[in-house]
Amino acid sequence: MVESIGSKPVKADLGVVRVAAATPAPKIRTSAPSAPSDVAQTGSLVQSLSAGPPVDLDQVARVKQAISDGTYPIVPGTIADNMLAMRLKMTQEGSN
Repeated sequence: MVESIGSKPVKADLGVVRVAAATPAPKIRTSAPSAPSDVAQTGSLVQSLSAGPPVDLDQVARVKQAISDGTYPIVPGTIADNMLAMRLKMTQEGSN
């Protein structure tokens, strides 16, 4: 059963899960040659993204703390607007 937003505070210690850094993807050969600059940019992007964790663990900890303290701002109207916008975007992408 789904409870309404704001019906009661939920206190759960989910802990912080560390995620291993992503390994660079193996190179895939294609029949069409790509521009050397595109390949260099893609390689440097993969290296920079794999150098750090995929999420900001400090920010996650701050949000979790604010939720457990009851100070995280939850605005039902904003949540509803974002859900409707996501649904609209999914509907538009599905019709293409």
